[in-house]
Amino acid sequence: MTVRDIVYTAARELGLYEEVMRYVEDISDAGENNAEMLINCFNIVENELALDYFPLYTEEQVYNGTGKILYSQLSKTPVRITKVADSEGQEIEYGLYADHIKTKKGAITVAYAYTPTKKGIRDTSDFVLQVSERLIIYGVLSQYCLAMGFCEQAAMWDTKYKESIETTYRMGKGGRMSSRRWV
Repeated sequence: MTVRDIVYTAARELGLYEEVMRYVEDISDAGENNAEMLINCFNIVENELALDYFPLYTEEQVYNGTGKILYSQLSKTPVRITKVADSEGQEIEYGLYADHIKTKKGAITVAYAYTPTKKGIRDTSDFVLQVSERLIIYGVLSQYCLAMGFCEQAAMWDTKYKESIETTYRMGKGGRMSSRRWV
């Protein structure tokens, strides 16, 4: 899902589609503030979802010649290390420090949860499967309305956003189906 699609859908819902689209397509500068605000709201929502509800995980191999893997060596910004393994895939002991992981030397695989990078209008969300476009749109609408001082609309969109998070969270855990009965 692209940031552009989410911003356009949210702008359409807010009645701002024409001016936002004209700004994004470099036709006019009139919608700059609203477009930038919607992009900012997208980044806030994506970050919130990744850190609070649906962690994003990745795994990468790093060569370590000193027994120290700096967090800056990893391709994404880690928020939680879930596994450190040697070249054969066997978990190994490690220590976490403010700026690095201390472990044995050699080729090391690090699995971790990360925070998404800030996106622009032409970027793609880090969420591929866990989170629907609709859920993110609800969050963006809620954030935008709150930022603009539209309290009633913000509350309505926030309710839809939270309900969608809850539904998505339950689906990820495996939902329950009520038993069928013959009447």
